[in-house]
Amino acid sequence: MENLFDDIMQKNEETEKYLNDLPPELFFLIDSIRFEHTNQSENYVWDEGKISDLLVEYKNVKIEEKNNPTGIDIGLKLKKIEEELYKALNDLDVRLWKERKDKEKEKIINEFVESKPEDKGEISDGYHTFNELYEYRKLYNAALFNEWYKNNRYDVHKSKRHHNGEKCFGGEYFIVVAMLPTGQISNHYKLEDWDLFKIKKRKQAKYPYDGHTPQDVADRLREFLTGKPKSILSKELIPVG
Repeated sequence: MENLFDDIMQKNEETEKYLNDLPPELFFLIDSIRFEHTNQSENYVWDEGKISDLLVEYKNVKIEEKNNPTGIDIGLKLKKIEEELYKALNDLDVRLWKERKDKEKEKIINEFVESKPEDKGEISDGYHTFNELYEYRKLYNAALFNEWYKNNRYDVHKSKRHHNGEKCFGGEYFIVVAMLPTGQISNHYKLEDWDLFKIKKRKQAKYPYDGHTPQDVADRLREFLTGKPKSILSKELIPVG
């Protein structure tokens, strides 16, 4: 993908020639986003197709204007699309900047961690070391899963084998799994911590791995706690535009 705007044009043939009438501020936003974000990652999308759809809608209204120049509602339609497009572009710009800053922070942290020859688990943020945080996570996890199992809440279990029958990381670890209304969550721990989890034992994990990442687990837990998916929470917590 050479850049995001070209990708839109490839998907929407004949659209580009109708965009010359876009207000200057929209062209400025598009060029700004192309310049600032195009080379950051090929995974960036134009607001899940919303911007692309608005551009196509703009093209269709311009065609309608050409065929019926006296149409009463044409100007109102164009103004509405322009306002929606301006907001969508602003939202995209904010999101891409946030992702970019997050990646820069992650890179700096990873470089710092890799530069430390000593036990990386003893690296601290000034309050807790990695080792302490992992220990807290494990104990909180065990306390919660034990309580769920004790009260017959959700489907909680542990196993020394994954769903496909393979030993967890060569047999040195085990997996704990809970199936929540918001989806599957799981963690791995060393066999020495097996007895901390007083939950159902299975020969192998009951569910196949659904590809969830740590972020997916966090999102599922947050939605479980709040009843709101991440997309809604983001709109409430991060004002944009």
